[in-house]
Amino acid sequence: MSTAKKPAPKLSAAAKKAAAKAAREALLGPLAPHVQRERFVDGALVSAVLAAKKATVRTIVDDPRWRTVETLELGVSRRHDDALVLAAPLDALKVLYGASEELVQALLTDPTERPLEALYGRATSPRVLPEDVSAPGLPKLHTLAITCFYRDDSVSKYSSTWREPKHFEPFFRSPLAARLACIDWDVHATFAPDVQALLAAVPSAVRARVDTGVVAFARGDDGAWSHLTVDIDDVAMQARLVDGELRTLLRLDASPITRLDVHVHGEEPLDPIDPLLAEVRTRYGARMALHRSVSSRYVAPEADGTMSGVDA
Repeated sequence: MSTAKKPAPKLSAAAKKAAAKAAREALLGPLAPHVQRERFVDGALVSAVLAAKKATVRTIVDDPRWRTVETLELGVSRRHDDALVLAAPLDALKVLYGASEELVQALLTDPTERPLEALYGRATSPRVLPEDVSAPGLPKLHTLAITCFYRDDSVSKYSSTWREPKHFEPFFRSPLAARLACIDWDVHATFAPDVQALLAAVPSAVRARVDTGVVAFARGDDGAWSHLTVDIDDVAMQARLVDGELRTLLRLDASPITRLDVHVHGEEPLDPIDPLLAEVRTRYGARMALHRSVSSRYVAPEADGTMSGVDA
């Protein structure tokens, strides 16, 4: 008589879906309806997108599952998310995305110590980043995202525009700026020369890598802002963009630059941008180095301001 085990019956698609839902609810408990794109490590919740409803925040704010969350992204325009972030036991939270301006201000001024290392806000006005901002409750903070983009209510509630970089000059004299490793500064490409001029005058204590989204500025061995980095992900688009990375390099002052790294990601032929690359090389000469990578970029800030997953 055969002792071979019979194969387990195959589950229908509906049964598989129900089993996955039950497993998810078992792991998340009361958080299940209020988070999305969650990720677990050894059964512990480590990252999620918060999608809580205002009426339910008080029922989940004290849940112990928050204690293992390391990365959290907030929904758009939900002030009650702010309250949850400030009150929940987020003892392991390292990276916060989508913070409102009010939440950014609260985190930068609250003396309550938190383990946050990287803070990305949706909007940041200069009033949130005064010259004396120090973030006493965020001793591990090494990356801060700020933006010059804002809604212009003087025109209409649907109108948005860009502030000039000069409005953020006081921040670069602050104690916080002096201890950051990376400042992600969302600046319109046309203002890149203004950023270069502003950085030339900031205190020497500021050593952060300043990434404008188009070009990144860093201090070289000489202590000056002499190292530029650009990343190109779409060659065809780069050839068409009036305010793309390569044309932005042509608008910058090349005289103080001692090193320029141009990273092209993907396997597209460089033919469409060869003329632009030639112009950039003429302007920067031997200081320019071109790097090719077939892998896609994954940006995750490290404590030294570098981006993990980005090929050198």
